[in-house]
Amino acid sequence: MNVKEIMTIEEKIYIKKIGCLQLLLNENWLNGFSTYGEMLIAVIKCNENVKAYFHQLTSF
Repeated sequence: MNVKEIMTIEEKIYIKKIGCLQLLLNENWLNGFSTYGEMLIAVIKCNENVKAYFHQLTSF
């Protein structure tokens, strides 16, 4: 069985959250933010998009 198939939605969202932060770090976007707050807002927006995506998948 595929590991991804046995993960809960919450676990998938958690992994995606980490992915959002990791994306910002890996792409070196931190240099584009003047404050920690701006970076945090970008991560939160990314996470909200991921949650909305998973909600769409589970709401039919």
